[in-house]
Amino acid sequence: MKNNEYTICFTCDDNYIKYCAVAMSSIISAIVNQKNQANNASNSHIIEGGGQYNLKNLAIDSADSILDSASKPKSDSHFSQNLVNKIDLDSTLNSASKDSIFQDSASNLNLTQNPNTPNQNNSTLNHTPIAFHLITDTLKPSTIAKLRKLESKLNALYPASITLHHLSQDEFKDLRSWGEAGQNWCAYFRLKLGDILAPSLKTCLYLDVDTFVLQDIRPLFEMDLEGKSIAMVRDVTNITSIVKDNVVKSTDYCNSGMLFIDLDKWRTKDMSQIRGFKYNEAPDQDFINYIFKNEKKILAFQWNFLWFDERRLRFDSDKQIIKNGFNGAFDVIPCVYSLEEFRQALQSPVIVHFICGYKPWEKIDWNPNGKPEFVKHPYDKAWWQIAKSTPFFAEIKRSYTKRSFKVSTLAYLKYYAPFVFYTLRAIKRALKGVKVLPK
Repeated sequence: MKNNEYTICFTCDDNYIKYCAVAMSSIISAIVNQKNQANNASNSHIIEGGGQYNLKNLAIDSADSILDSASKPKSDSHFSQNLVNKIDLDSTLNSASKDSIFQDSASNLNLTQNPNTPNQNNSTLNHTPIAFHLITDTLKPSTIAKLRKLESKLNALYPASITLHHLSQDEFKDLRSWGEAGQNWCAYFRLKLGDILAPSLKTCLYLDVDTFVLQDIRPLFEMDLEGKSIAMVRDVTNITSIVKDNVVKSTDYCNSGMLFIDLDKWRTKDMSQIRGFKYNEAPDQDFINYIFKNEKKILAFQWNFLWFDERRLRFDSDKQIIKNGFNGAFDVIPCVYSLEEFRQALQSPVIVHFICGYKPWEKIDWNPNGKPEFVKHPYDKAWWQIAKSTPFFAEIKRSYTKRSFKVSTLAYLKYYAPFVFYTLRAIKRALKGVKVLPK
């Protein structure tokens, strides 16, 4: 590690900040998990068949620890305009307890012998603080207050700080929008990392807000990039036009939701080239793959695990998608990983990346032509338990409840009372002045 901090960056707006809070909490939770893992390795509820860790139980146990810490007095932190001041944990935890956390995590975490996996057994891990950098547009005062509270809670468990950097989405409105809230350009903020972060910082980890960390990610910062500019994980599929046109090799196309970056090399790139870039199916992901082609270190799948219902995947395949091949409504897509690789990553992910309708805060009927089917992500429960520990939980729950009620009601009406469903749909369209089409 070349920094005096573990620099972890997110991009978000006032809507996505609540999911970012869960992601940050999961990172701290994972460190706590390693200590629990060492102390309780002999307990049957931690170890299951063949010595595999039950990561979901560990995440839930750790979330309970975070919840418990919320009721204890803590030194407050404060935001100064765009900056959240760093807090020294020494006043909260003694150095002996901090050291034990790292000794335990360094000696007990061993995910895989895959050569593309960072060394999780590095004994140099210490109590270096985690510095979260959030690149945002305008945040409400109430949101900033919740972030201040979250920082204090996380800092009571591990030295941590939250720094805000404000940008305007207007800078990117000539590019394709992206995200669940309609017109949103926050994803492009990551292209400004080299400008925003201090020149003294040499590396950083960028994560999308829809990620969830289940194991200690500090060893990533000890990884040798072997002269590469960036470390990424191959996307689950590579059927985008940029690959079809052989602009980026099929074996080199990666998901941009997790980036471990050599900032000196990142800063040599002209990110403004994205404005004339031809490919934008996955907005800045295509661009990042292009501008760093042949400069990427490819990591094992568990470092950015992208889960799909297995029925929607054609494993170890580069063939075309099967249109509406899943329940007659959703595509079945080729997967670059084998079934064995997929299930191994599912068993022991470091970072889970929620995508394509499998986000815990979303609800989708995966069988719209038949009896409703609502598929939950394998780490759905663990995510919700961590979410419960954040100051944003009420907001998250309220948003999910509203969405869930609407989706469930419409799905069940369509299947069990189609006349009512289509009548209501016709009325809604008529009220909007839209011509009602035949069923």
